[in-house]
Amino acid sequence: MESPAAAKKESNSNPGPVAVLVAHPRKKSLRLVIGLIYTVLAVVNIIFFSVMIFENQTDLLMNTFKYQSTNLVNEVLNNLEGLKLAPVENDASKLLQNRLRSYDLKYYQVFTKSGQIWFKYASPGNQAPEQVDEKVLRKITELSAEQAMFRSRYSMELNEADYSIDLVIPLQSATETPVFLFAPLNISSMQDRLRDMYKQILISVSWGVIFHILFALFLFRVIFKRITILKDTTDQMSGGDLQARAVWRQGKRDDELDDLGLAFNTMADNLAQKIETISQLNQEIQQELSIGKDVQELFLGNPAIYEDYQLSIFYRPLREVSGDVYKFYELRNGLRALFFADASGHGVSAALITTITLLSLDEILRTTVKPGAVLSRLNDMLAERLDTSYFATGVFFLMDRQNNVFFANAGHNPVLCVRPETNDLIELNKMGPPMGLMEDFEYGTKRLSIKSGDKLFIYSDGLVETPNVEDEQYGLDRVKELVMAAADQKTGELCERIQVSFTEFANHYKDDVTLMVLEIP
Repeated sequence: MESPAAAKKESNSNPGPVAVLVAHPRKKSLRLVIGLIYTVLAVVNIIFFSVMIFENQTDLLMNTFKYQSTNLVNEVLNNLEGLKLAPVENDASKLLQNRLRSYDLKYYQVFTKSGQIWFKYASPGNQAPEQVDEKVLRKITELSAEQAMFRSRYSMELNEADYSIDLVIPLQSATETPVFLFAPLNISSMQDRLRDMYKQILISVSWGVIFHILFALFLFRVIFKRITILKDTTDQMSGGDLQARAVWRQGKRDDELDDLGLAFNTMADNLAQKIETISQLNQEIQQELSIGKDVQELFLGNPAIYEDYQLSIFYRPLREVSGDVYKFYELRNGLRALFFADASGHGVSAALITTITLLSLDEILRTTVKPGAVLSRLNDMLAERLDTSYFATGVFFLMDRQNNVFFANAGHNPVLCVRPETNDLIELNKMGPPMGLMEDFEYGTKRLSIKSGDKLFIYSDGLVETPNVEDEQYGLDRVKELVMAAADQKTGELCERIQVSFTEFANHYKDDVTLMVLEIP
């Protein structure tokens, strides 16, 4: 039986729904999340700096290309100055060929404004076109106009894709016909620099990748490896291995994780010691409770007194010792008595209350056996000896040889009396408050009109208040239905029927459970 104070305390401590942390079946790995984030950041970082380096180097290379192109063209102009060419090969044309060979070119053409080629040259492995490109002829027209306006000495088009120069230069002619030179020049040094730039970018990217991989391995070894050890050790301890410890070369780095590992192992040592101590104390308590259970059973008396009543009992204490207690008495003049009580709470405290109750009852029965007077005096003794937060409900039955039954009920659950002959069900309700709450309360005594074959059902509130999975209580109405449906059965069969129904119904137990069935002989 739970006291009102305990129930109030439980209600205050549980004001509403409690948030429960449920482990999700698919756990996220911190290593995986950080690894993915780190990989993305590393790739973005490498790409960003590679693009920045490439753009800067490309701009620098282009400026160098423009500068070298201008110098190269001026050098060509200086080398060709003073040469007077004719439609046929002469010394000037040979000198032109010798001087242009020193440059990296595929071919060149010497032609007139109308596109007539005087002569041409191609380097080994290349071939000079048979005609002058229309684009080159347009450049000549543009160049002639620029010469008239700006005194331009040449036309130069830069090809940034392959760092080549399409150069058109007006040459001196031995005749009055204007003659021009078209030569696509390559700047080999620019190609070399471009290849070097690609190599440098490749080296830079490779170093970035290697650096990030090494740093990731460093993080795994220094941080995640030790965190994994701590996690695995925690799992082992939660699985019952209290000797598991986080083991690595602690003190080598002397950092925060080393401190955490040391603190964890220290905590594990203390926890193991405390659990060992608690286990020893628990064993001692269990031994003492077993002794207490044996002692408590000594107070119950001999149920053989009620052998002719076909007494049947279902008894399920919540702890080793119980707050439910019953005792059988064989009194003078052939009188027999039955006392059934349910102390507040459960466990040791409730068992002590029942012990005090039985000791007090033994003392009271020396002077009176009237049920009302017995419970009244028992109430005064308990109220005097116990705090108001401790109390007990109880019923006391007195039976003579003629099967006259007298009873009193001190705040206990209604005792059921079923009469199979007429299919009647009588409730013997409470006749006052529980014992121990107030002094000087006088309980009355009632006489029960009873016949042979009638059955008495005495039970504790643990039977009717035990909940199922839906938090629905077993309830007195369910007990009544079972009793009425099998009222003509033997007490043992009826008790077993209720026990099976109750066991299948109950989800968890909150109190001691006792059921007693008697049949009037």
